[in-house]
Amino acid sequence: MRKSLKYSICALLLFVLINICIYLSLNYVEVEKSDKYSSRLDLNVYYETHCPDSIRFIRNILAPSFHQINPFVRIILNPYGKTRTTTVDGRLEFSCQHGEAECYGGILQTCAIHLLPYEDSLAFVFCMEKDIANRHSWRKCLPKRIRKDYDTLLNCTKHRGREWFNDFGKLNPVELNWVPWIVVGGKHDERIQEQCTTNIQGLTSTLCEFASMNPKPDICTA
Repeated sequence: MRKSLKYSICALLLFVLINICIYLSLNYVEVEKSDKYSSRLDLNVYYETHCPDSIRFIRNILAPSFHQINPFVRIILNPYGKTRTTTVDGRLEFSCQHGEAECYGGILQTCAIHLLPYEDSLAFVFCMEKDIANRHSWRKCLPKRIRKDYDTLLNCTKHRGREWFNDFGKLNPVELNWVPWIVVGGKHDERIQEQCTTNIQGLTSTLCEFASMNPKPDICTA
């Protein structure tokens, strides 16, 4: 009887140890996967929501390349562009190059960038730029799980979003004289600007050039 009990305990302990090993190995794979590109390269994009060049860059280059570059690049959007800010009776007022609709779009996207999770905010901007001329098209661009709460973004545009938009203006590079203005890994020059805004291959090759992680992302070794 004791011998049988002893074997049962040993079998139970062995079962527990095996499951612990399996659990640890699976979690190690997940951690290894999530840390593979832990040091992401910053891609700063300064743009205007209704600027034809900004729209073309986002629609034709940035959005289509997102899934390729997402594993090793962190996209930082700033829709302030060349907006001018004044304060009238304590209220922030904005003058945008392409009119009031652009100011509204910039503030709305600013709210999305601040309030939505990273990938959701990018998807929102990409979607909105596809039909930017339609002032109300943004509602369909919200993720389905939060689409019913679009009032949150709408209210943001009237209050906190205006302050955030103004703060974005303070982050503009002092030399910014064109949009979209592209900064890769904290660096901007004519070559980076031209390569990144010409086509998808130009963008990805430039990002791969500045990527410092090891191993290199698959797109950089293809």
